[in-house]
Order: sequence, then structure tokens, then C-alpha cells
Amino acid sequence: MAYARFMHGAPGTSNFDVYAGGRRLYSNLNYGMYSDYLYIPDGLNQLALYPAGSLVNPLVNSSIALTPGGYYTFALSGFPGGVTMLPLPEQLPAISPGQSYIRVVHLSPNAPNMDISLPDGTVLFGNVGYNARTGYVALSPGAYSLLVSPTGTNQVIMTIPSLSLAPGATYTVALLGLMGSSSNPLRALIAQDGTGIPMG
Repeated sequence: MAYARFMHGAPGTSNFDVYAGGRRLYSNLNYGMYSDYLYIPDGLNQLALYPAGSLVNPLVNSSIALTPGGYYTFALSGFPGGVTMLPLPEQLPAISPGQSYIRVVHLSPNAPNMDISLPDGTVLFGNVGYNARTGYVALSPGAYSLLVSPTGTNQVIMTIPSLSLAPGATYTVALLGLMGSSSNPLRALIAQDGTGIPMG
């Protein structure tokens, strides 16, 4: 078996249900939320995301190959009518119990490439484009603030405060929303990877 969770990162797009091989695994996932991890057979799977409560006009319908024992996040990304399911394999580094690990995925469809840095100016992730994911970077456990800026500028367009990192844990920081939007503003969605009891 493989383990997969789903994340709704497409602003303005309806809540969705998750199906694998025609079987519903999860219902009514809201924008800005993750599902639990779900058991999904390894090998080739037909994964479909339907508008909640519907079995017509899927948002996404894709054949995906999953590795036995692998952990995956699948993120719905894009605008209404133009969405994609972005696979984010959780290819974890060799974990040191004295370190924490984070990566970033850029899911804001109208935002430029981004730099993510510490307040002291240290750039952790540079030139992260839309629908791109970074590798994991090691940090000492503790509380951090992250600054998000258009690549090559000092213009901070979002601050991620109080990011608390536990020793030996890995995290994905997803940048969601739309620049200039009051209804779906830029925001960060932070989740620990590879945790939780799978369902389904």
C-alpha cells in the first residue's frame, strides 16, 4: 500500500471528493485544507477529484503510479476551470533527530517567483516558481518567522510568523491564494509530513 493525502489549494474552486479506482475515499475537502492520509493501493491508480456530492465533470482525473510504502501529497492547484493535481512526493531526507526539515510549494497562480528568507536576510529558498516545490532544508528545531518576497527584491509581500519546528520532523509550507485579492489573499498553509493514521 501507499499513503496519500490531498490538499485544496485552488482559490475559488469548489470543495471536492476524492476517488481512487471509482471508490470514494474522502468527502468535501475545503479550500486551504488537507485530507487525512489515505491507504491507496500501490502501482497505477486512477485518481479523480469531483465537485463535492457529484459524479460528473471531475475537476481532475489522472492515472498516477504510486510506490509501495511511499507517502504522497496531491495538491489541487490553479483557477476555477483550469485546475491541475500537483503530485508532491514526500521524498524525505535522512532524518537527524537533532534537526527539523522544511520545504516550500508555490500554489499562488498570479504571484511571481518567490524568495523565502529568514529575518536576518538568509535566503532558504530562492526563485520558487508557480507549481514548483523545493527540496527539504534542515533547520535547528525552534520557532521561526519566514519572509516571502518576489525573487530578487526586498519587498516582503507575506510574513509567516511563529513557524514551530519539532526535532526530527519534516514540514511542507504551501503558499496559497491570490495577490491583490481580499476574498482569497496570500497565505501559508503549513503541515507536517508523513504523520497521521491513514484512512480508507
